[in-house]
Amino acid sequence: MTMRVNGGVSSAYEAAKTTNANAAQKNDAVQAGRVEAPAYRVEISARGRDESDGEYIARLMRSTKRYDGEIKAGSMEEFYTSWRAKQKELTERAAEKNRDVLISPEPYSDELYWKGDQILGINVYAEHWAEKEGVINPLYAEADEHFESYRNVLDKVRAGGTSVFRAYNLKFAGMAALANTSYADEELSKRIARGHTTVEEYTRAKSYANELQNRAGVFVAVDFSSPSTKFAARIRYEYNGSLANIGVKELDFMARHKEASDVWVQAAQGAYKNHAEIVSALKQSGRDDTAAAYQEFLGGLTRRHYSLDEAMRANFSHAHGELWEAATNDADGYDRLQRSMCGNDNASIRYTQGEMSRALSDGADEIKFLQRLSRQRDPLHLVQTADGRWVRAEDIEESRDKGTRRRDNPLETELANLRKQLAQVKKSAMSDDQKQPLITSIQNRIMTIQAQLLSELQGENKKNKYAD
Repeated sequence: MTMRVNGGVSSAYEAAKTTNANAAQKNDAVQAGRVEAPAYRVEISARGRDESDGEYIARLMRSTKRYDGEIKAGSMEEFYTSWRAKQKELTERAAEKNRDVLISPEPYSDELYWKGDQILGINVYAEHWAEKEGVINPLYAEADEHFESYRNVLDKVRAGGTSVFRAYNLKFAGMAALANTSYADEELSKRIARGHTTVEEYTRAKSYANELQNRAGVFVAVDFSSPSTKFAARIRYEYNGSLANIGVKELDFMARHKEASDVWVQAAQGAYKNHAEIVSALKQSGRDDTAAAYQEFLGGLTRRHYSLDEAMRANFSHAHGELWEAATNDADGYDRLQRSMCGNDNASIRYTQGEMSRALSDGADEIKFLQRLSRQRDPLHLVQTADGRWVRAEDIEESRDKGTRRRDNPLETELANLRKQLAQVKKSAMSDDQKQPLITSIQNRIMTIQAQLLSELQGENKKNKYAD
């Protein structure tokens, strides 16, 4: 709980420091030679004691003037449980008495709040970081070739111009729309339990999002607000306005008022700055009843410190989009790229229905690829050499003296066959569900054989050392 003082936040620690300083000043003013009896005395000793926790706490607390109750707790744990319960009671009482200056934190305010495309972007960030740090086990050849489209994106777009910029924007917006909708689907049961929505409301909102998307030429995704807030207050535009994230309750309102569908389409396209402009557009189109209903609906946004007027005039947000940020991997690079491609034009980039359908189809595969990217490399098996260096076990195998290698070693023959088999499985037309268990099994066997070969090599090196 936080106390606001003159617009700021009062710290309990700072208040205690001030109190102690004042007390020190008073003590300094006491005349020399004057001795006063203490108000209370507390003995704290490092000596061992025979009394129980409860007896010790009772004796300690009775020695202070501030304590006038009875300690019944028999242990430290019981004491602190009782003490915390009392503190909670006092805090709630103070909060009720001083509602104007005390603000309680919203429930679930500490819950992680990352949207679908933000989570997806982490996979791209992670691979860029790994490559920058110089990973020892690079991606498999096929995965490395696939990830090439996420490397040096700034240079590729500058070289290809507007058409390549539009293509990348379409790709990222489609992936983000799928990822954000998937995030909302996973959140649904939790939000229903918190009273943020219902199954019927969410189903109607998703259905209308698809309908709006087909008409607007931009992707539309259902949106929840923060985990502690039941109402997504504003429309969030990303990927140069090509993705409109619209709140579940707002989409539900649109679905129940299709008489204003032309206004809703323009809203998805980014034609309005805030809710006030949407209300104005409804009135100008002669839909006064819908405008009144919409304004009444927005009343659900109001809180003790957030008026309806503030809700009406709060501008909708515009952001780059996490996948653009992750792919460019440059703090300011995308801003420069966007200005060079779009200038000062803030109009949304729109696409045909065919372009969007292909982007959604391809986007589903891209999402799977990025989610599994961390598994698309050989398992890293490091060993420490005599000089303290950490190297790959395979590198030791390849660098050892060929004269000491037994050409008739059956393990090496099996290892070669397994690597061929692994390459064939990866290129096969099997589904991922069938392919992945086989790949994992082969990789585990390869690691076992590599460990056996390494053990043999170390044994040979030890024999040679003693022979010398």
